[in-house]
Amino acid sequence: MEDQRKEFMGIALKLAKEAKDISFPNPMVGAVLVKNNEIIGKGNTKEPGNNHAEISAINDAKRNFPSNSEEKIKGSSLYVTLEPCSKQGRTPACTEEIIKNSIKEVIIGSSDPSQDGLKVLSNAGIKTQIGVLKDQTDDHHKGFLSRVERKRPYVRCKIACSLDGGVAFLNGESKWITSEKSRIDSHDLRKKSDAIITGIGTVIADDPKMTVRSKEVKKQPIVCVLDTKLKSKGTEKIYQRDSESFIFTKTNHKTINNKNIKIVEIDSKEGDINLRDTLEYLAKEGISELMLESGPSLVSSFIEENLIDEFIFYIAPKLMGKNKYKFLDLTPEIKELELKVIETQYIGNDLKLVAINQRS
Repeated sequence: MEDQRKEFMGIALKLAKEAKDISFPNPMVGAVLVKNNEIIGKGNTKEPGNNHAEISAINDAKRNFPSNSEEKIKGSSLYVTLEPCSKQGRTPACTEEIIKNSIKEVIIGSSDPSQDGLKVLSNAGIKTQIGVLKDQTDDHHKGFLSRVERKRPYVRCKIACSLDGGVAFLNGESKWITSEKSRIDSHDLRKKSDAIITGIGTVIADDPKMTVRSKEVKKQPIVCVLDTKLKSKGTEKIYQRDSESFIFTKTNHKTINNKNIKIVEIDSKEGDINLRDTLEYLAKEGISELMLESGPSLVSSFIEENLIDEFIFYIAPKLMGKNKYKFLDLTPEIKELELKVIETQYIGNDLKLVAINQRS
């Protein structure tokens, strides 16, 4: 029985991942409706204002069994990766439809602290179970859960470095450290992020696009630039995208002629933009997963505030010598990090390490 439940939840989880480019800012949820050990309906979260995963699965069952759908759905079991919503939003609460369709049991992967779905369903006499494939569903929903529980996105930081720990040249020389294969792999990190954050220093020095270079991408990540003195012109490559761009600054003293750019004034902290306030703002905008791609200075600031949840290191088999800025030189607070390596992989000749910050 338990193995079978894990199997159905695994299918729901796969469906949830397929919602990546359509569900924002809603969480990517998958659902499977089962009757007599047979899948009768499945679905995932649609565009905002449209069906959530549970309703998609119910409607799929109605399409699959047009002549007897009511009888087929009655007494079925619903597998869903995240606790069903119990509150009216852009759409009615999913718990209402679950109760209305006489579903007898709801099996849930992860709880949603912002909802009372479990309580509502239990009070309606529906059997519930929570925690099936919890580690996997929590991992999948970690950005959303961070946004709800910590009021900030889940933050990843990509760092390319040499064998001797170099992350940049002291003279400011712009030069690739890692291989092209690693740079292509890093595009997958951008793809799984709702937004990318960087500093105006990187924008001015490198004029990067920071786009996902893949034909499969339907929507580019939102770009966020920390620009204390509002040096941006709006014509930089990073802002040339259809998706929205945010410029965070201490003072909005000029007009930028780019309809996709929103200038946001943020209070300062010791002369710099307050990072915690910035992340809280992004969470309110629906950003669940944020990727930090910047120079050593901004990375140091994030480390000092303990705002990085996951580091992705690309280590190239080369030596940069004395003229380098080392990873260990970023900030004294780096010594306080407690990292746990969860993935190692060779990308061409480079070594990729993924490590989570156990103190974030």
